[in-house]
Amino acid sequence: MKATRQPYPPGITPAATLATNVISELTVCHAYHHTAAQIKEPVLGLILQNASRDEARHAKAFNYYAQRRLAKHPSELESVLETLYVYAADEQHPLKHPVSVFKGDLPELQSHETIDDGLAYFAQISDEHVEKLRRQIFMAFSHLTGLKLLTPLDVRRELKRIILPQGGAQPS
Repeated sequence: MKATRQPYPPGITPAATLATNVISELTVCHAYHHTAAQIKEPVLGLILQNASRDEARHAKAFNYYAQRRLAKHPSELESVLETLYVYAADEQHPLKHPVSVFKGDLPELQSHETIDDGLAYFAQISDEHVEKLRRQIFMAFSHLTGLKLLTPLDVRRELKRIILPQGGAQPS
């Protein structure tokens, strides 16, 4: 636990940091929710359901503050879209939990299961579990940005619109 207490590095912008936390909270919410569904013991299942709801509230709060940040600093939209793309838009690779990206190589974690092990477990049960989480993340970012972000192609299209000048010419 001590090894993981240090926060992971902040995002490129404050809005990207908040968006990263949206992904973290939604991922853990999903893991708790689906683990609760697998548990036969009712008290343990209830604990996991409550934990899932708590993580959902955290995600909602981070989404709210990221939305407020973008309203005041619209130039940070690019970093929010990049955050979504890095963690959730690559359909060829599994979803990535931000903590695993930044702390997955800690020697202290090598003999322990992580959230990514949980995501791999759900993927073994059904690809639908992971795709449902991916859709939830995309919906949260659609709400956050006010953009229609349903697929990785939507994210790439919006990034292109922001990065490339009018007329679509590549910057030199």
